Amino acid sequence: MLAFVYTNEMQVQMFFGRNIPTGGYVDDQAWQQYQVLLDKILDGMTILDGIGYWKGQQEKMKVVSTSVEHEDTVENLVTVYKQMFNQDSVAVQYMPPLQFY
Repeated sequence: MLAFVYTNEMQVQMFFGRNIPTGGYVDDQAWQQYQVLLDKILDGMTILDGIGYWKGQQEKMKVVSTSVEHEDTVENLVTVYKQMFNQDSVAVQYMPPLQFY
């Protein structure tokens, strides 16, 4: 028998580039400092390593998948990352809530 569970939380993927436009790189130690914030704010997440492209340049990236009730949670996390690491932008993809069976 299948049980249906619906959540009103949006599914979100955030794409964090690791190249710093003014020079340098968000190394693993710096990422861990940012991840402390993620751990405090998000109930759970999946973090994947990836390769992305920004303005024609390839760069390593972190992809964080999670669910949130409010977009401002994501906006705050993105703002902090941009300020910490002098980033031009962070790509964010919002998806409909998950349905569990």
